[in-house]
Amino acid sequence: MKELRLIEMMGNIDEKLLLRANAPVPLFGKPRFRAAFAAAVVAALLAITMIASPVAMAVSYGNAHPEIEGGLVYVMDAMIKDENHVLSSLLPDGVKNTLGSVFDALKGEKEPSEDETEAESEPDPGFVMPPASKGLALELNEDNNGYRVMGMGSCRDKNLVIPAEYNGLPVTEIYYNRTLGNYAFEGNTGIESLIIPASVRNINDFAFYKCSSLKSVIIESGDQPLTIGNCAFSGCAIEEFTVPDNVTRFCDPFGFANTDTTYEKTFPHVTEYNNAYYLGNENNPYHVLVRIKDTALTSCEIHPDTKIIGGGAFYTSALTEVVIPEGISAIERYAFAKTEAMTRFSFPDSLRFVGKNAFFNCAAITNSSEFGTGYDYVGDAENPYLILVGGTLADNIPEDTCYIPDEAFIDERFPPKMTSLTVPAKVRYIGDFAFQSEKSNLKSLNSLTILGDNLYMGKYCFGPLDRLTELNIGAGVTYITPGTFNKAPMLSKITVEQGNPNFISTGNCLIEQKSGTLVRAAWNATLPNDGSIKHIAAGAYWGIEGKQLPSNPIPEGVLTIGKYALYNYTSTRATTPLTIPSSVTNIAQYAFSSAGTVYYDGTKAEFVNLMNQIMTHGTVICTDGEIQLSSD
Repeated sequence: MKELRLIEMMGNIDEKLLLRANAPVPLFGKPRFRAAFAAAVVAALLAITMIASPVAMAVSYGNAHPEIEGGLVYVMDAMIKDENHVLSSLLPDGVKNTLGSVFDALKGEKEPSEDETEAESEPDPGFVMPPASKGLALELNEDNNGYRVMGMGSCRDKNLVIPAEYNGLPVTEIYYNRTLGNYAFEGNTGIESLIIPASVRNINDFAFYKCSSLKSVIIESGDQPLTIGNCAFSGCAIEEFTVPDNVTRFCDPFGFANTDTTYEKTFPHVTEYNNAYYLGNENNPYHVLVRIKDTALTSCEIHPDTKIIGGGAFYTSALTEVVIPEGISAIERYAFAKTEAMTRFSFPDSLRFVGKNAFFNCAAITNSSEFGTGYDYVGDAENPYLILVGGTLADNIPEDTCYIPDEAFIDERFPPKMTSLTVPAKVRYIGDFAFQSEKSNLKSLNSLTILGDNLYMGKYCFGPLDRLTELNIGAGVTYITPGTFNKAPMLSKITVEQGNPNFISTGNCLIEQKSGTLVRAAWNATLPNDGSIKHIAAGAYWGIEGKQLPSNPIPEGVLTIGKYALYNYTSTRATTPLTIPSSVTNIAQYAFSSAGTVYYDGTKAEFVNLMNQIMTHGTVICTDGEIQLSSD
């Protein structure tokens, strides 16, 4: 028979009283009895305006939390078993008289038989998501297919529950962008616990930074990859942290790479194995290697079930050699940084992601000039050029390169000018902002060819592309993050190699087939008008001025328009008016910037429902009048 300690339902009653009242207590098994009993108790309590006693508070608690099955029954059952009348003595006389007949009736109720209990028992549903917190600030994400949490808004919950859905779309991200003045939950000292639903795919850098009271983090496991960013939980008082199975990036959420101090075992769920600490879950307690026990250690065997080497895991350690086992999919930022004695690695075929500065100042880095310029590489015995970590960018990236980490060339400032660049066919990963730099020689590129092997391209990995005219996508490119090819005003030709399973090119448009997303358009693009384009991705027209836009940049049938999609559009320089069809249901922030005048095939009331600071200023002409927008 299922049992539950009364203290779980009546936390404000002295534990000694509970023991004297014969807790723990059994759960009554008959549904009809529970229903009749609850109705009788509620009817009795309705006549009472206030009961200033611990028992009444416990009854109220059970009533207020229907997710705790039989809360009232536990309380009353304890009082029935209260032979010495310890608990009942706490009730005011009027309440005793009112409820006396109920207690008497319950004392004579027969407990269910074993057969009845088994027949009526239900399987344990496991973790049940509690009701979501209200009042959080949310906005559309850059892909425009969901919402992201921007901060607390008007919410004041200490036990924060992120909603799984908002306005009919999933909540996919917990956002943080200090440059734009969004600090998410940074420095919130009121949050004590956090529950994140399976819909969330990205917890941004610093999202919960310095939430000094935050002790418990529960992330519901889902079927979509989840990234947990840098310092996302740094400065928190974490006592419980469970890593769900779908975590694929664990960049450096606790900020280990930001300190030279030895990591102390502060998490109760940490697992220890061969000189290192791990975080995980019941299915795999070794999911993430979070930190070496002592940076003075020279050896560490990585557990074979490990999936991720977390950010800063071996930062400043004295390791001389390490074998990275098959199954590891990610080596995160600063994971082997400043390992000045590390000269050899062995990399698995399963490796997919390499974070920013994962090998910064590592002795295993090799500088090679045999390709006509100086490249910095980390590799193994079979391929010394496996991971390109930096150097001077040139058009002949060696064909054996497989990984280009996050921000590998972001600070590259004074390279020789070049007009073409080819990403080799073996490359599997191009990281976030890998070739992004305002002072990069990519500004002189005329032609960019990206081949790759099941290649994943991170966010904003190329740009600005001021002079790019030709973009060629190989058959092995499988994922392109929206906004990847930004600020390309002269782009006039886009091709996709035949056989690519995910992307096509038509009318000088790069289109992701399954979702019907326009990823990037050339200035002279001709968009299909057959309804196949459902989404305009973030930055799809970024850099193209109004006079260069195609005549139908937003064709009928489009549902969503992403952030910065037509950022440089200005109606005064356009040859045709920009019209938003009535099929559009969502427009992301700053989609048009200072657009001037645009037309909307719907009413003013309908357009107001779409607004999300899409323009800093301008005029929207609707079917029933105008709307004036102002940055003020």
